[in-house]
Amino acid sequence: DPADRDEGPLARRLWGRLSGRPADEATLRVLDTALALLVDHDLAASTLAVRVAASARAHAYAAVSAGLGVLEGPLHGAASGLAHRLLVEVLDRGDAGPVIAEELRAGRRIPGLGHRLYPGEDPRARLLFTLLADLPRCGPALAAAHDIVSTAARHTSLHANVDLALAVFTASYAMPSTAGET
Repeated sequence: DPADRDEGPLARRLWGRLSGRPADEATLRVLDTALALLVDHDLAASTLAVRVAASARAHAYAAVSAGLGVLEGPLHGAASGLAHRLLVEVLDRGDAGPVIAEELRAGRRIPGLGHRLYPGEDPRARLLFTLLADLPRCGPALAAAHDIVSTAARHTSLHANVDLALAVFTASYAMPSTAGET
């Protein structure tokens, strides 16, 4: 409904811009939770960039531009898109084994795994995975994510991070790979 795009909670207003599928209260709750978990998370690289630019008395638009520039990096904002693409590839192949093997052979880090602040599983991922388990549409992508984690565990000690959970959500609701950055 076009009216939903301009009124109400942020999750409802964003939904139509992220997915062409209809939203129910459970999916909006997941989106709202993801937004809350990501908005206030320590001193993220993009937040630090904005603060540094602002402390140098840069114009507000320049400070925001500094944060957006950092957000483009593969270890920050772009990480969710990389995890999305990895998850979709695993879903297409039906097995994480060959996909993870290719990433490791190429010397690339596995998107959606590991986080500097969390030596174990990212607690934001744990919460989102719990919510996603209640959404039937997420079943296949959630199984693929668990396959990624268990396959990677044979080769690395990295655990799931919030980007893998976002990938489950975005892939399950036909969102573009860049939706996690939003």
